[in-house]
Formats: sequence, structure tokens, C-alpha cells
Amino acid sequence: MNNEQKQKLIEKFLVLLTKKVEKSDIYTHPSFKTLIVAGSYADWKKNINGISAPSWRSLPDINIYLIINGTNKEHLMISNFLARIYNELTNELDFNLLLDLHPFYKSYGNIDEKRFNLQLTTRVINSKNLNMYPDYCWFGWQSNFYELCSKEQNYLNKLYIRHPKRDLNWLKYMYLALASYNNAVHMAVLSSMFEKDEVIFDEIYRYIKEVSKDGMSLAITIDENFDYLDIKRWKSSLPEFYEKYYGKEARTIIEKLEYYEHDYFKARKSISINQIAGEFAVLLDAVYEKGFIERKKQLVRILKNDELVLPMWY
Repeated sequence: MNNEQKQKLIEKFLVLLTKKVEKSDIYTHPSFKTLIVAGSYADWKKNINGISAPSWRSLPDINIYLIINGTNKEHLMISNFLARIYNELTNELDFNLLLDLHPFYKSYGNIDEKRFNLQLTTRVINSKNLNMYPDYCWFGWQSNFYELCSKEQNYLNKLYIRHPKRDLNWLKYMYLALASYNNAVHMAVLSSMFEKDEVIFDEIYRYIKEVSKDGMSLAITIDENFDYLDIKRWKSSLPEFYEKYYGKEARTIIEKLEYYEHDYFKARKSISINQIAGEFAVLLDAVYEKGFIERKKQLVRILKNDELVLPMWY
């Protein structure tokens, strides 16, 4: 199946999803604001010849976010409504839909190598308290999205989001991210008690990608300008970047990640859990020691604090 055929399947899915949301209790609920597509697919649709594009050769993903302004109770209720819509759609689609919940929970669905597999990254976002989410997340969502349906057109761009800063709040979020990835991979390895090796590979592969992205903002010193839009171009010249800031061993891991992207279905069958888990550990350790710890030292000096204590496990 070529990329054009895959895109047609995705577009059909988005049309069906939009119709179901517009006919559901979600659309009529007072808290509902908008349903958007974000991430690499939104970027790619706006500029097919640009740097950012779905991972067509491995597991292309699509980021779909439903934005509300309501209570936590309403938030959970609408999440349940959305889940039921996705459940209905899985029986109507001509391809295999996977649910990617990292770094908060394990992923759901099994890869079917005889069909097109689309990884769905989705959540309901509550705009009632913008501080519930890191500013760099809001910045990322605002920087590339398009609406599928909306009660308030261009609602996301109307929200006041400060430009992300690499400050103490950012450092804490980075710590939480790295700790979450590490915990999740440790749990994934233990789950090989029940899961097939290929499933564990799929999980750890996702977290290597996340570490590689976060390592970009952590590599640059605080006094240097960092453009968060560079993270969207994370596949461009990444091996050279990692060798410069994290060393040759880290570069080797990034090159292996690129190989997995290029020939994913072969890799998930041939690469052992110990190998890919070891690669994750090497990359995480490099980003943590040479990125996070160095930025922590800088911010401690800038803020004139003696110590910033952060536990590695939680």
C-alpha cells in the first residue's frame, strides 16, 4: 500500500469521526469547544514537501484532540463518550486502529501486518485551567492544527499561551517526562511475562522516540536560544546533533532508531527485548546526565538555590 492509499484511508476515518462527533452528546454539551487534528499529520497536510511527515514506513500516527472548557467530571464523561465513538469506528474501518496512550498508560491494539496500521494519539484537553498542561504542549498544539468540527471557530488560537521558556517549571516537566518514560519501559519489560516480544518492542520504540525529542531542548544551554519548532523537525540531522551534544554512543542509538523507522516490521521481529531496552537505557542515561543534570546545574546557579531535589522514581 502506497502513501496516497494510506492517506485516503486516514481521510475517510476523519470524515466518519467528524460525523459521529457532530451527532453525539459531545457536540451538544455546553463544555465542548473544538475537535482538532495536530502533530505530524497536520504539518504534512499543510506542506507535503516539508520536513515534518508521518512515519509512513513504520507506524504512522495521527494526533486527535477534543478540547472542552468544563469540570473534571465533565472532562471524564466526554472522554468516555469519545472512547465509545472510537470503539464504533474500529468496526467500520478498512484498516487497523491502535491506541497510543504513552507516556501515561500502555498502548492498546495489536499490529496486523496484513493491514494498514494507524496509531491514534488522542485525549480530551480541558482548557478551563491552562496551567494543567505544560506551556510547550499548548505551544505545540497551537503551532500546527486544523479543525474537524467546532462550536467556536479557531478556539485554540484564542487562548492566551505564553511562549515556552526553559525555566524551573520546564525543568520539572522534563524530569517528570524522563521519569515517566523510564518507569514505563521498566514495566513494559516486566510485562513480557505475558506479552509477545514484538509488543514490548513496539512500546519501547515509542519511548526511544520521546527521549530523542526531549533531548533536543535539554542539550542546549539555558543562555542559548532554543526554537521549540525544531522539535517538529526532530528527524532532520538528528544523528549529528546527538553526537555533538551527547556523544558517539548516543548517535549510534539514534541511527538505530532511524533504521527501525525505515524497516519497522522487520525490526520488531528480529530485535530482542534486551537489545532495544538496552538502547533505550543508553539514550535515556545520556540525555539525563548530559542534558537534564547540566540544565539543572545552570538553573540552580541562575536562581541561586543550593539544591533542587527531584526523585528519580515516583
